Amino acid sequence: LILFTSDNGPVGVPMPDDASAGGGTAGPFRGLKGSLYEGGVRVPWIARWPGRARVGKVDNDSIWSGVDLHATLASLAGATLPTGLDGEDRSAALAGPSARKSPLYWDWRAPQSFRPAIHGSPMIATREGNWKFYINPDGTRPELYDVAIDPGEMDNRLEVEAETGARLKAGAMTYWNAMPASPYPKHTGQINYAWPTEKKRKPTPTADPE
Repeated sequence: LILFTSDNGPVGVPMPDDASAGGGTAGPFRGLKGSLYEGGVRVPWIARWPGRARVGKVDNDSIWSGVDLHATLASLAGATLPTGLDGEDRSAALAGPSARKSPLYWDWRAPQSFRPAIHGSPMIATREGNWKFYINPDGTRPELYDVAIDPGEMDNRLEVEAETGARLKAGAMTYWNAMPASPYPKHTGQINYAWPTEKKRKPTPTADPE
């Protein structure tokens, strides 16, 4: 079994301390390396296992994370899993689309200096099914997206999906409060930017009624 993946999305912008950085694109996804938006955490995952893994199939529905590798490989090897292990056994997804049993959580505590700033995400994120929720530890910038129909994460559904947002917020804050405390720059996750608006369209010419 050979697995290929990556730890984060592309840098996407030139960096003064790394001449090789700046290449790559996240395609339709918002976010770059250092962002919790899909473009920063959604990466290729390729499996080759003759006779066991499906050949030439693309699965955009099964959700994996690096924390699942330990449990998955241990299960395939017939090993006993240690208690309290992060991640879950995702070996079923090698045979076809498979849903996760538990949500995923991320937090990013480093300063963000994206160009354009719209790629800078809040500090905490959680993924449950097709829902992706974001928030800062102080409660600012709550955002909720259905990434299945809005992969670019531009349509914040928080107002119309209040119950879902409240549930995911509770889980995200429980996760954050369980993590070890560490200092982080004061303005992390507080990037302000002008929200994109639809370009003004020229009125469609109409025939003179006379």
